[in-house]
Amino acid sequence: MENHASPSESKTSQKPGTNDYRNKRSSSGSTSPCKEKRRKMAEISPTNHDRLGGSSSAPPPPTPIIQKVFWSYLERDNDKKEDLKDHNTFLFEAKRLKHAADKATDSLAQAMLYLEAVLYFLLTGTAMERDPCTSKAAFTMFKDTNSLIRYISSKFRGQQLHPTVQGSIHSKVAILSLRCQSIIYLKMYNMQKSDVKECQRIIAEYMATSKLQNNTNTEVPNGNTPSPISPTNSVASQSSGSNTPSNVMAVPILVVGAFQRQSMLFQFLTFCNELWDQADTLVSRGNHTDFFIKLDHENGPITLHSTISNVVKYIQAGLQHLKLETTKQL
Repeated sequence: MENHASPSESKTSQKPGTNDYRNKRSSSGSTSPCKEKRRKMAEISPTNHDRLGGSSSAPPPPTPIIQKVFWSYLERDNDKKEDLKDHNTFLFEAKRLKHAADKATDSLAQAMLYLEAVLYFLLTGTAMERDPCTSKAAFTMFKDTNSLIRYISSKFRGQQLHPTVQGSIHSKVAILSLRCQSIIYLKMYNMQKSDVKECQRIIAEYMATSKLQNNTNTEVPNGNTPSPISPTNSVASQSSGSNTPSNVMAVPILVVGAFQRQSMLFQFLTFCNELWDQADTLVSRGNHTDFFIKLDHENGPITLHSTISNVVKYIQAGLQHLKLETTKQL
């Protein structure tokens, strides 16, 4: 005898394991498709639009690190006293570099060696200035060094005009040389600054006395002002009179020396500013702005307030960069 299942039993038999499926889904703890989609969207990196819209999921940008690249000329602490050596140590190195430059055959290498020698001569003068035994001779050292660098500049002036890579490097060496010359002239003026005041005092006293004497000589004994047509103003009367003032004035030797000394010291200032301006012109004309901006950022810019030590370090750094440029061209 065959047993037939009831309709309810047949429906149950068509969906086997339904209760098991529901139990498994409830126990697995998995999310719905909508929640799964939202989770995947959250994992996607934000777009530029999301970032600009102020999405809270984007991390804040890192705080930029600001490095100090310029110094005030009042901050003399960064000029470390590492060059407090005996002046003979610097002088020995300066002579060694100069002799090496004399023997060099390549014009660019020779120019760099000469400029390096000049830097050590400057350090020699600075060390001599600090020593009471040699402080008076320091001015002569700076003066002789200035003569040397002027000779070097004139020798290589034609090289910087060539429109080549080597000519460009020569031009940069010339700019560093002009900066150095300018600082030397200012240094020489500052070392003799006390003489300027003394010369001004002597000249001012003489001018005041001379003006007083001229006013006295133009007065007439009877107090009357001489007439323009008076015989005393005629050429004949002037030529016949032995006491008539002439166009030549006798100036005391002391005053003449003061004028000459003052003129020489003022020339130091004139040359200082002219050479600095020439360097600025050469930077723009040769399109070397980027090179010197980089040099300023790395070492701090040099100005007319810079110490000799800072100028030496700056130019040494510049020469090091130029040597690397020369090596790359080989």
